[in-house]
Amino acid sequence: MRTVIRDYLHFRKQESRFIERNRDVIAAANLKILKIGLLVSVIIFTTVGIFFCFHTIYRAVSYFVFSFSLIGFYAAAKKVSGHNRVLILFYIVFEFFCLFSIYLMTFQTRVLAVVGVCILSVMPSEILDRSYRVEIFALVNTIAMCIASWVLKSSSATAIMDTFHFAGALLIGVSVGSHTRVSSFELFELQRKTNNQRYYDFLTGLGNRRKLFEDLQAEENSDCPLSVVMIDVDYFKRYNDIYGHQNGDFILKRISCVLSEESAASGVAFYRYGGEEFIGITRKEGTDIKSVCNTIKRDVERLDISFPESPFGKVTVSIGFADNGNFGSADSDNIVRMADSALYSAKHKGRNCVCRYETETDFLKENPEIKTES
Repeated sequence: MRTVIRDYLHFRKQESRFIERNRDVIAAANLKILKIGLLVSVIIFTTVGIFFCFHTIYRAVSYFVFSFSLIGFYAAAKKVSGHNRVLILFYIVFEFFCLFSIYLMTFQTRVLAVVGVCILSVMPSEILDRSYRVEIFALVNTIAMCIASWVLKSSSATAIMDTFHFAGALLIGVSVGSHTRVSSFELFELQRKTNNQRYYDFLTGLGNRRKLFEDLQAEENSDCPLSVVMIDVDYFKRYNDIYGHQNGDFILKRISCVLSEESAASGVAFYRYGGEEFIGITRKEGTDIKSVCNTIKRDVERLDISFPESPFGKVTVSIGFADNGNFGSADSDNIVRMADSALYSAKHKGRNCVCRYETETDFLKENPEIKTES
């Protein structure tokens, strides 16, 4: 029992972090649950209104709930996106049904109070949000139902029984809801870590080659021109041989930090292409790719990582870039090859420089015998 309580309290401390890391996934899960619930409500109240309600008032109430459910389903399906907006709609829908259950149990038959009990049991287990908000929301509605029962019902015995029912339903809902949220958030966190391992390089934190190719495929039909940047660490093999692979890894981490900062500033997405090579891609219009490349080259130099065995005395990078703005309808594979050719040209020209793919780099393709040191 102590272990269960300790694990639960630990989860409550980690809950905010889990939500922040998985906001989009949680929003999608909440939206899916909400749409299913509203669709079921539409079907139920359509059936009740047509086949089982013979009194005008009952039929009007059924159609009113049907209309609300239909509008809510349309909003969930077409209009609402984002974590906070989905939660707001979720709470609005549940509040409506809580008020509807108060109406049923006070102005209709007492048996229909079971609707309120069901809502209080289900509500805390369905909303994926911070526990304290879900629990406060459920508690406030429980108190409202109890007050309505005491004020609007003539029999004290009935009100007492309803109070016990509502309190029991609340406890069950909160208990089940806590377990459901723990399981869901842990599952989302596990999926996030799995995706990170699949799509991101463990050492640098940048996207890996798999993510690069999937991102390129996803935007293959885009009308915006693709620009590609290829980056290579100068004399990296020599550095590894002299200073060891751990120091080499340190260099890659420092350079990846430079690339991450530049990505945030320019919108160019960077990936680890393999070994000491990095690649950046963008379809953002108005991006000055040459300026981005020069900034990266300058910022790497400013790291001032000593490398006496290099002609430059410190760690530097060579950069080649290309875009299909000047090459018609070249596909992404060809643009990557062009950027790689431009990088090869930059290394041939002496390294620690930026080279754009142009016709003068074509001779490197025609002279594969030209070799440069890694």
